[in-house]
Amino acid sequence: MTYIPFFKEKFNELKAKYPDHKPLICLDGMSGTGKDTAALILQEELKKVGIKLELKNAGDFFRGVAKEMGYDNLDEFSEARSKDEELAKKIDIRLDETILEHGLKNGGIITSRLSIGVLGDEADIRIFILADVDRVAERISKDENRKDFNKPKEEIKSRFLNRNKSDMETYEKLYNIKYSEVETRNSLVIRNDGTKEELRKQIKEIVVIVSGLI
Repeated sequence: MTYIPFFKEKFNELKAKYPDHKPLICLDGMSGTGKDTAALILQEELKKVGIKLELKNAGDFFRGVAKEMGYDNLDEFSEARSKDEELAKKIDIRLDETILEHGLKNGGIITSRLSIGVLGDEADIRIFILADVDRVAERISKDENRKDFNKPKEEIKSRFLNRNKSDMETYEKLYNIKYSEVETRNSLVIRNDGTKEELRKQIKEIVVIVSGLI
């Protein structure tokens, strides 16, 4: 069952339509904690032990909703969302409904803010990722593939803290929930404060557990 009462009716409707699905793993966490990186490593390590799962992240679902609403250009979609509060609400709800439906229909690995809350107990494994915000800012400032490469760490830190605060306020307004309550409904916790190699080591240990549960 979903952990978000707002989606209870939708959950029951979709569960009746898709009573069975492949193993489902949710990765959740605050913005900038490395959910997508962790999910890719998890997918790779599971494949090594013979478990092949499709991976979908928030960006995949966002692009799908944009197309569904008639936007081919993601920048235009994002801009429209930022300028229209009612449209933003509609998009956010549809995004979470899409995550819910995909998870119940297809299983796999889903990485997105609130994925644990949306899919709830239906997920076989619920992984929450934590990371020190100073370490996150430092890591991003050194990543040449990021638009914030070489920018001041304090500027990056401030932006991520503001983003997380805004997200939590949005969830409370939309769904009348506190994100801090959702994040405690995990099966496992990963701390992503170190290197990518250290993250992989943690995930390899988790794979031993996960492979016995799915």
